[in-house]
Amino acid sequence: MSRKRSILCFFLLILIFPLFAQVDFISGNIRIVVDDFNGSISVFRKINPIEEQKDNKTEKKIDRYTGASGTKFGALPDSAYVLQNTDKKENTTQDTWLNLLDTGRYTSNSAYYLSYNSGIFKLGHSAFISINSNVEEETNDVIVSYTLKKKAVVIIRLHVFASQLNVEADSIRVSITTKNLTDERIRIAVKAVFDTYLGENGDSHFITANSDEINSEISYDTMTQAKWICSQNEKAGIRFLLNGRTITSPEYVILANKEVASSQKWVPTTKTGRRFDSLFSYNNSALCIVWKRVYLKKGKSSTNQFYITTAEKGEDPSELFTNMNTSQVEFNANSGSIEDKIVPPKKPDVVDAAYVQRLLNYIALLKSNPGIADEKEIEYLTVEVENILKQMGQ
Repeated sequence: MSRKRSILCFFLLILIFPLFAQVDFISGNIRIVVDDFNGSISVFRKINPIEEQKDNKTEKKIDRYTGASGTKFGALPDSAYVLQNTDKKENTTQDTWLNLLDTGRYTSNSAYYLSYNSGIFKLGHSAFISINSNVEEETNDVIVSYTLKKKAVVIIRLHVFASQLNVEADSIRVSITTKNLTDERIRIAVKAVFDTYLGENGDSHFITANSDEINSEISYDTMTQAKWICSQNEKAGIRFLLNGRTITSPEYVILANKEVASSQKWVPTTKTGRRFDSLFSYNNSALCIVWKRVYLKKGKSSTNQFYITTAEKGEDPSELFTNMNTSQVEFNANSGSIEDKIVPPKKPDVVDAAYVQRLLNYIALLKSNPGIADEKEIEYLTVEVENILKQMGQ
């Protein structure tokens, strides 16, 4: 190979490989994979280990994202599969990870979007947007940055934590911070589209706190009553907590066909009662969360925050603190700081299991917000829970 050709190949590798770099982070029952090519963020849930055999002769292709041996979109490249042995003789176990969202590189509509003044940008690798992802293991955080050249940066921080004591991590706090990189005052907003699929083959695509069956389009301008959106089946479940303390109130929450939810219109147009069908996809639903537009001065930032909880085998993902009678958090558009304090549940005259659960949820909330948590209070409350359980004979 000539020297010139070697140099050319070297620079081509520099250009190509960063597009395929990705973060693959595991903590407890949660696995987060970031595809720096299209900017997608996959959330996996560990489900009960399956029995396999050690002396295996035959292998078959298994989709690394869905766990299926094939997909409705046809054959995928070898890189999209993991090999699984099928000629079984001796029992062993292996962790199984299930992707809770459709985040395939060429089939998914899951993405974050930025509204910058009058323009709308899908946050994926392009001539306008660069992507950088990394892990802060000491804090259990995955951080993904999308930079719109010399205009703005959107930083998504996913903090993985346990929803209650004595369980492995099963929840994620998602903080979305947008910062103005210009010298001018700008108008900015973000929205997220999650291409869900767990409920598509069941009795209900989605459930909420006040509805146990949603099978057609619906739009919310407040989540005070609905509180959360859940997509689940017999294998796993994912819940998006959109109302409660430390949660930023969305301007709109929309359940629609994935093509409608990811349309170029900032707030998708829905028709109440319309099925989750479109010209290109049938019975294919998605969740769209739209946050309010804000004005940012030079160097200022704004933060929106919500939570994701997960579960396996037909169990319900945690509601955390969304069932408490608490006010919602508002974020300062100039600093991104939380302005209210987290208030502990009031101790009743007669301590019962419901109060213990509220305490556990409160402790989980404190742990998931280290910036405003008091370690001594966490230790005190943990001891109190243990003492109450002893008194209750548990």
